[in-house]
Amino acid sequence: MELNQQLVKKELLSILEQKKATILLIQQSTVHSNDAKSSAGDKHETGIAMAHLEQEKIGKQLQLVESMLSTVNKLTPLALPKIQPGNLIHTSSGWYFLSVGLGKIEVDEKPIYCLSSQSPIGQLLLGKQANDLIRWQDKIITILEIL
Repeated sequence: MELNQQLVKKELLSILEQKKATILLIQQSTVHSNDAKSSAGDKHETGIAMAHLEQEKIGKQLQLVESMLSTVNKLTPLALPKIQPGNLIHTSSGWYFLSVGLGKIEVDEKPIYCLSSQSPIGQLLLGKQANDLIRWQDKIITILEIL
């Protein structure tokens, strides 16, 4: 199967949905464990405070993943020759999907680096065209193809 923007977007959405489901399970288990502690008559406020902090941390992770899902779902790049959010970019150093900063994913056994347009390399790529060059970490990278 040939690599394309829709295939990568679908895989990224699947990964984000899995992350969301995992976070929800963790959130649910911490709520139940906190209920058990409270009903058992836990007299130590430290344990309750730590559990509350953990729930807040999980809530922030859930918000982040939901925000990423929303961003990826809204990606609909126009057929322009210049790189914009939502493009799949083939370069001399690999494949990049300008979307959200999730890092490396695998699609059809190819590593794809999902990065935000606000990231340093994302900023370098924005507005570039095929055959343009960018300098990243003392390396010259050629933009081969924009999908």
